[in-house]
Amino acid sequence: MSEDAGLPVPRSQWVERGVSCATCGKRFSPFTAKTNCPCCGKLCCSDCVQAECAIVGGSAPSKVCIDCFSMLQSRRRVEPDEGSSFREFNAASAFPLQTRLLADGRVESGETSRVSPSNDGRVRHFSRANEYSNSLPVLDEYVDDLLRKSELLRMENDVLLNRLREQEAEIHALRLERDRAVARIVPDGESMADGSGLPQVSDEIVKELRGELAVAHLRIESVERELKNALDRAESSEAMVKNLKQGLCNYKEEVVRLLQSREEVEMLPGVSGHRDMISTRRLPPSILQDTILAVVPPKSCAAIGTDVDLRDWGFDTFEVASRVPSVLQSVAMHVALAWNFFASQEEAQKWAFLVAAVENNYRPNPYHNAIHAADVLQGTFSLVSAAKPLMEHLTPLECKAAAFAALTHDVCHPGRTNAFLAAVQDPVSFKFSGKGTLEQLHTATAFELLNVSEFDFTSSMDNASFLEFKNIVSHLIGHTDMSLHSETIAKHGAKLSAGGFDCTCKEDRLEALSLLLHAADIGASSRGVAIARKWLVILQEFADQAEDERRRGLPVTPGFDTPSSVEKSQISFLDFFVIPTFDLLHQLFPSIEEPLHNLRKLRELYAAKAGVTTPFPPPVDYRSREEKIRSLEAELAYFRRREEEFHRQLRELRQPVKMRIKILPR
Repeated sequence: MSEDAGLPVPRSQWVERGVSCATCGKRFSPFTAKTNCPCCGKLCCSDCVQAECAIVGGSAPSKVCIDCFSMLQSRRRVEPDEGSSFREFNAASAFPLQTRLLADGRVESGETSRVSPSNDGRVRHFSRANEYSNSLPVLDEYVDDLLRKSELLRMENDVLLNRLREQEAEIHALRLERDRAVARIVPDGESMADGSGLPQVSDEIVKELRGELAVAHLRIESVERELKNALDRAESSEAMVKNLKQGLCNYKEEVVRLLQSREEVEMLPGVSGHRDMISTRRLPPSILQDTILAVVPPKSCAAIGTDVDLRDWGFDTFEVASRVPSVLQSVAMHVALAWNFFASQEEAQKWAFLVAAVENNYRPNPYHNAIHAADVLQGTFSLVSAAKPLMEHLTPLECKAAAFAALTHDVCHPGRTNAFLAAVQDPVSFKFSGKGTLEQLHTATAFELLNVSEFDFTSSMDNASFLEFKNIVSHLIGHTDMSLHSETIAKHGAKLSAGGFDCTCKEDRLEALSLLLHAADIGASSRGVAIARKWLVILQEFADQAEDERRRGLPVTPGFDTPSSVEKSQISFLDFFVIPTFDLLHQLFPSIEEPLHNLRKLRELYAAKAGVTTPFPPPVDYRSREEKIRSLEAELAYFRRREEEFHRQLRELRQPVKMRIKILPR
């Protein structure tokens, strides 16, 4: 039986569907691994169901959610109190290990550095080995305490026995004194006489002796009571010493068992290499590289080609990168010149050095690299230029902020996701906690580079202007977080239903820029079929992370394994992320229509190869329910008027026919 009525919950009562994790509240997405807690049956994300605990007494430990782990541990913990009788040994009380909740929601013991889950049960061995190795000092200390208590009780028992012997001797002496006093007392009405016939004992002496006899009786009763209490305490002490000895034996047996288990775990393959990782609480080294602040000479910003228009959405970044020394530096300089960034030659030089330093901090990942940064920068420039109402009202400061944000939006990216950094407890996930760990890192790195005097192209700004510049850049980079995608689409859809962006308003211009940068970030597949195929290198980056997760004993992120059908996997990404984004963008800015045409062609090609029959997603109607009702009512009224007009014309056509029928008999 479980220690709590109704637990574990039967499988038939488990929660099968949900929009968010029942423990941490994280919303589910196609990339979120979901699982049920075997104890309470709630649907949680896999990060929250990592702590191991035995649900039913004597059963094997199971992975449960954090809430059930805390409840089960608190119910089973046994702590002996001072002054109370000894409680029976409980193995669970031998491990007073505290637990703490990590950033991604998993439970970690107070003496361990991480939990390494795997499908073959190695998680349980790793966790137990950690508990064993950290619990031994606690057991030694507890055993020493038991020995000290046992010795004190033994000494107390010896004192009580000596006192008992003294009290028995005192009782014997009192009884002898009582007998002597009784022998000397003369009964009433009698007298004791010697040979002369004179009385030997007076009445006063008899009265005095009787008083002493009464006092002796009281003293004997008091001593007997004390003797009985001493005997009871001695028996209790002996029982307690016996229980303590039994508990000590149990603890020694448990220590031997723990040592044997630790040896068995250390003999498992792959454990010896992680021994240091298991026995330490120190964080592992970060997989991210430190920011490189060195000044590097810019490369030659060669022309990107006379036949290439920087405003063209069909811009092929890979093709340009094959012809110029640095595609990022070339695109960045052309964007800066097109938007008139520089008031002096000094600012142009600082911008060139800044872009070179940013490129030096992009890692050679398959996807998140300097070429991707150049592609997003050009895509942002193209979309902003196509959104005429927005472009007409953008200030020079907002243009600089948008270009700088697109340039640095993935700087120092490690080629791993936010969830991966949290799972491996990378120090960056603690430094930049909360949502958007990598986005916070990119923003911090961007301004760390800008703080170098040779790179600060904003040095001519006053404090108020620089603060506005900083806020815009932080907002734009922060909204490239894919976990905010649904929230971003819903927010801008509501803006569309309210009439769209008011580009004369600073807040609306900022929201429009964040949507355009997000679209440029995920829109590589909307540049045409040939270009979209080149950007499938992202699958290699996903596969690299999946392999790293397997090596670390972590669950593989859903969708990151090499897909059996590339086309089918890409259709899901297009339908869920890319097409809704550019559909919304087209409804907000009708002049941006080329991406949707390219996406339709690409999806038709993928669907034909993958055998997918679902149609291209239709445009989303973002109007409110009231607006939709008003529109339907207007259409209904229109068709009713058309119906009335049709019947009127039909009556007019029938009338001459009846007149002819009447004329024919003549």
